[in-house]
Amino acid sequence: MRCAFPPIARGHLVEYLENHDERRVASPIVLDAGPDDSGFGSAAAGYHLAPLQYLSGSGPVLLLNGQEVGEPGAQAEGYQLADGRTTVFDYWAMPEFVKWVNGGRYDGGELSKTQLALRQFYAALLGLCQDPSVLGDGYWGLKYFNRSERFADCPADLYSFARFQSGSRRALVVVANFGAGVAVQGRIRIPQEVVAAAGFTGDVGVRLLLDRKGRRDVSVATVNAGRLTSDGFPVSVSDQSAYVYAIAGS
Repeated sequence: MRCAFPPIARGHLVEYLENHDERRVASPIVLDAGPDDSGFGSAAAGYHLAPLQYLSGSGPVLLLNGQEVGEPGAQAEGYQLADGRTTVFDYWAMPEFVKWVNGGRYDGGELSKTQLALRQFYAALLGLCQDPSVLGDGYWGLKYFNRSERFADCPADLYSFARFQSGSRRALVVVANFGAGVAVQGRIRIPQEVVAAAGFTGDVGVRLLLDRKGRRDVSVATVNAGRLTSDGFPVSVSDQSAYVYAIAGS
């Protein structure tokens, strides 16, 4: 869909998972229904979907009211009834967001540990949305290159893309696990065109910046830029998750 817009428009496109017209991510899955009648059934789907969506563009990001605590838009909403949505008119059917409000204290005092962890994850992700690599001019899908037919240690269940500013010697790589219920390990390689465009030379460091725990800063590997294409770097991504790695030269 994004390819239909000219490159100059990329910075003006709003990235979102939920809005007032659609069912919330955490709303129940409705079998045998249309795509507008069902959610993903779990707030945890945000760990998977949000990095893919929010880091793919460089424009503004929309985080809908209560999304960060897994609001399912439950209960009836006047004329809207119980449809799993939170419209611009129906603010009273947000039972999970009420736990953040906590009687007007707005301190999350009634949230569960799971909800607090999700909110922490979204906070870290929104910080990465301001990263120079995300705001830069480079977007490169990596799945075509990282295929199990080409590299035996690159599982078919891993999907990835890179964001970078040309010549900056730095890039972010988003890696998503599309496997069925299991963590996936493997290696991600960077095509030579991206190595050249990002300006990588000499040794580069690879660090994990985001996983399900939120913000991280963990060294993964040190690789010579010339071997990013042939050897890549190791990744390990939990079920229903998308992680963010940084590649940076010294």
